[in-house]
Amino acid sequence: MTDLVHHAAERIAKHLRILNGRYPAALPGLESFSRRRGQDGLPDWPEWCWVPMAAAASIVSNASMRNPADIGRVAAVAQWALHTPTIVLPRQEVAERAVPGKAEDIESMDIAIPRDHLLEVLGSSCHYLIQPLDRPHDHAGDWLHGVYVHLEHDSHSGRTEVRFVLDFGSGWNGLIPSFVHADQPTLAWSARDIAATAAPSPVPGEVTADFARVHTWMAWPLLGALLDDDARLVGPTPVPGTTLPAEVPAERWELTYGAPRMRPV
Repeated sequence: MTDLVHHAAERIAKHLRILNGRYPAALPGLESFSRRRGQDGLPDWPEWCWVPMAAAASIVSNASMRNPADIGRVAAVAQWALHTPTIVLPRQEVAERAVPGKAEDIESMDIAIPRDHLLEVLGSSCHYLIQPLDRPHDHAGDWLHGVYVHLEHDSHSGRTEVRFVLDFGSGWNGLIPSFVHADQPTLAWSARDIAATAAPSPVPGEVTADFARVHTWMAWPLLGALLDDDARLVGPTPVPGTTLPAEVPAERWELTYGAPRMRPV
């Protein structure tokens, strides 16, 4: 289990190095943006959202590399480093109980989205949740190593979203953003809503929704573990011996059964 935390911290350190290399204005810019909520002509936004992703979009659009996927990557990695550098490791039994169903159930995805509970548990945090389950021997595709998860207040629509950045372990381009409309009752409703409300683009809304559906299905068990009322979040303990910058005081938390429940702030 200690190795899983160490390897996650090393992957995050690599994400941070690439973020700073590609978007050197991102960390100071987003930190400044977060301090000026409702000031200097900036809009106000809910306390449960650290900084709306529109700020990350502005940073990416003003850079030379303008990859739309980088908006989600910049928003999550920067929030993790600047606001809540927490690495959460679910014990295997917690993660297994949170698995929503079999792969063939992905089309229905009749899983409730507990919006109020999400706001309470996630708040303005961005956690990195580790995948604790072993890769099956017959698994031939990409393997999810972990996921960044945070809440988003869409500054255009005013909607609440759960934002995931899935970490497939292959560096910056292996970070795959996805999202859920948290104002919908279930994951299936969210997928249909994404298809219906997708902004005009070369990618059809149905394709965007299918992409979000598949990746949400992969990430949801880790978030489900965090939302499990029977699980206890124990910590923090430091994460020593990694290449994370000294100014990023990463903390390890463990999700388990039977210990007093504590929450990061």
